[in-house]
Amino acid sequence: MFDIQHINRSISANSAWAGFQFTIRSDGYFNMSVAAQHFRKDLSNFVRSKSTAEYVEALKELGALEHPAFEVVAGNRYVAGRGTWGHPELLIEFARWLDIGFAVFCDLLISDILHGNAELTVIKPEKSKMLRFPTTDYADSVERLLRELKQHPTPLSHQ
Repeated sequence: MFDIQHINRSISANSAWAGFQFTIRSDGYFNMSVAAQHFRKDLSNFVRSKSTAEYVEALKELGALEHPAFEVVAGNRYVAGRGTWGHPELLIEFARWLDIGFAVFCDLLISDILHGNAELTVIKPEKSKMLRFPTTDYADSVERLLRELKQHPTPLSHQ
């Protein structure tokens, strides 16, 4: 059974979110129900979507999802911690679904990295989940993309 003591922190997701904070348990799971309600979204649309199922499956295949993707704590308004809780690895994907502005921000950040306007530095390689990712397919694709961008810059590319 869920214990309210497991909720030990809240994090501010983004100041543009008008002060919204994700509630996060000590095991890293976050309350999806509260977030979806705040953004006036139907959580079942995210949980049941084909893209979410594919994302969860990819996380499992890569060994990044060793626990259930979702946990449901049943109860009424008097039950502390009730709702659907998401695995920590789903937080960014879920936040992107909640707010298109956040999704665009993430895409622009990645674009800056690809165009050489920002750099990614892994400061703790032993803890990096990205470095456990099978790099052959994606690393080669990114390198090819970077070469193409340098050879054929578009008028809209970052200066």
